[in-house]
Amino acid sequence: MRFELPGKRKCRDILAAPELMRVDAMGMKLSILTKSLLTFTLVLLYSMFMYGSIRTIITGSIHDKDTFIKAFAILAVFATVAVCALIPLIFKDRRNPLIFTQIGIVGPGLFNVRYENIGSYGWEICKGILATGQASKEKKATLRLTGSSGLFSGLAFVDRFGNSIYGNYGYFFTDTQIVQTEEIMNERGIEKVPDRV
Repeated sequence: MRFELPGKRKCRDILAAPELMRVDAMGMKLSILTKSLLTFTLVLLYSMFMYGSIRTIITGSIHDKDTFIKAFAILAVFATVAVCALIPLIFKDRRNPLIFTQIGIVGPGLFNVRYENIGSYGWEICKGILATGQASKEKKATLRLTGSSGLFSGLAFVDRFGNSIYGNYGYFFTDTQIVQTEEIMNERGIEKVPDRV
């Protein structure tokens, strides 16, 4: 028996169904220089933390040395794991698409949803500086969902500013994809709400 998080299991189940549509993420890709600067900054901060802690232990300028060493050991392990996990993520170029299947939508992270858990959908129109960091003169549409049951009942899939999470990840739909999405939602009896401009 294999242990896996419920979100991963749901993602795998949704992806096992036939694919209906795919929306690629848009947005600015980081240059090699930017990625290198991010990595350098991360390694510099990590090195400063390790150097400062080890120097404090060696010089003995603390009262409770045993407690400090225990806390340092725990934090050092967490910091090392975090740095080792973040560096490959900085250099990762692949961005996962938003995938619509027969039974649900698979998005970034744990933003996977089955159609039966969607209460309503609509479109959010974005213009200007987008959450992805790109500037856009033309209006771009992204999907806005509201949950119908379970933990997210009545809640919209939005960030703390009220913007669609799908827009934050760079999922903007073409006119053809909008028509396809509306057909998929209408076939499943999901209510359409007014667009948010």
